[in-house]
Amino acid sequence: CGSQIYLHDKLLLSSSIPNPLCREIVERLRKSRLPACFERPDKILYDSSSCDLPDAIQKLKKVTVTEDISLYTTQKYENLTNYGATIEGTKTTTFDKFLVFPTAESDRQEFRKFADQHFTCFVHEDAAWELAQKSHSKATGIQFLADYLGASIENTYAFGDSTNDLPMLKYAKTSIA
Repeated sequence: CGSQIYLHDKLLLSSSIPNPLCREIVERLRKSRLPACFERPDKILYDSSSCDLPDAIQKLKKVTVTEDISLYTTQKYENLTNYGATIEGTKTTTFDKFLVFPTAESDRQEFRKFADQHFTCFVHEDAAWELAQKSHSKATGIQFLADYLGASIENTYAFGDSTNDLPMLKYAKTSIA
């Protein structure tokens, strides 16, 4: 969602959620009984301590590198988002966005009051919420790349098939959905 931009395997832009806010997100999700996974460039984090993991997270565990933050030591959890910090010999980074999987037992309303202050929420068929930093979207990604390459927005194309693509599709000169 525009928080990580690569060109020819070179990282051009990276934006992560600040450390205190990352920890607050995890605590509020636990309190609201909302299962979630957290995206970062090197792996997907999830939290098995608050509730049963939905099938979507179980499937992710089979196809990508994942890590359960409920198994972190106190020191590693406190340093969850310190980019480049070495904790117990493991480099840790922050997460950039996250997916929430509401259930019947979840306190959706309370969490959304908090989340909507900080994030843009894309609802995917009411089965998942994708929460991205308000300051970054696929549209800001197009603008960043256009500026970086010295290109005009008039020469941009966007292709998308999901609700999180809508800002990009509206921003680009030519869009295909």
